[in-house]
Amino acid sequence: MTRALGCALVGCLGLVALPALAAEPAVTVVAVPGSGPDAARSASLADEVTRLLGARGKATRIDAKAAVGRLDRARAERARAAVAAARKLLDDMRTKEAVRALEIAAKALEAELAYLGPRELPEALVALGVARGLEGDEAGARDTFRRALVLRPTLAYDEQRHPPALAPLYAKALAALRRARKGGLVIVAPDDADVFVDGAPATGPTQDGLLPGEHLLVAVVPGHLPAVARALVEPHKRTQVTLGAQEDEREAQLSAALAAALDPDPPAAQLAAACRVAETPRVLVLRARADGAADVALVDAVAKKRLRRLERSGGARAILGAL
Repeated sequence: MTRALGCALVGCLGLVALPALAAEPAVTVVAVPGSGPDAARSASLADEVTRLLGARGKATRIDAKAAVGRLDRARAERARAAVAAARKLLDDMRTKEAVRALEIAAKALEAELAYLGPRELPEALVALGVARGLEGDEAGARDTFRRALVLRPTLAYDEQRHPPALAPLYAKALAALRRARKGGLVIVAPDDADVFVDGAPATGPTQDGLLPGEHLLVAVVPGHLPAVARALVEPHKRTQVTLGAQEDEREAQLSAALAAALDPDPPAAQLAAACRVAETPRVLVLRARADGAADVALVDAVAKKRLRRLERSGGARAILGAL
């Protein structure tokens, strides 16, 4: 990283370095998406800037599409972290707090079912059932165990991890489900959808042999947001459930926000949206122009404000020198 950029990022603009930063702030470099030669030049310029920054400091290169995927993964990781924190409360026998934390964590896992495997939600529900049982809520524990087993009938009770005293209650819930008459689902989804039932790939539009209770369905269609639905299966019945597909506009919205960061007076909401690409405290937004110059914006991703905007010819080195 050039001395000029380090100065602009930390000192010369009157900023106070964040404690998380080293002597020079880390930067996420992103090219404004588009099509045609200018888009290719923008990407090439961003690559060169990243290479130059990476030689002396820390730089991350990302684009709008990858940023959307990273945000999805980040939400899933936050859900996992919430489960881990709730389990720690349970391990510490802070059962009342654990019940509430596990309820919230289970909802977070359910919301991210499209990005998680089939194991995590049922296991979190078992932990919730244990917490409820330790709180003296036997009916709540049994119902929660049942919900976990509906989603994953082969899930065994782990007496090494959970109190053996609650194993009989879990066994009763399992025995009652095994006696229950099964039902099925008729799934209506787009032809190009990958459909998952309780986290496992659907074998076809008709799913039979399902335990009675609430099941979770996800349809994944390219270019669309995952469709998530709950379906109540009843004994000896087939329940029809329709999974729609909503077009995923997040990449386009993020691209528009990045372009707005280069405007003379960008709206605050657009700047905040542009900061979502950031893996670092700073974002450097670049757009190559047909006349050979480039539009450049340096954004503080923490404060969500633009620090510098410039138009510059001469390539990556000239841009870094100007900053």
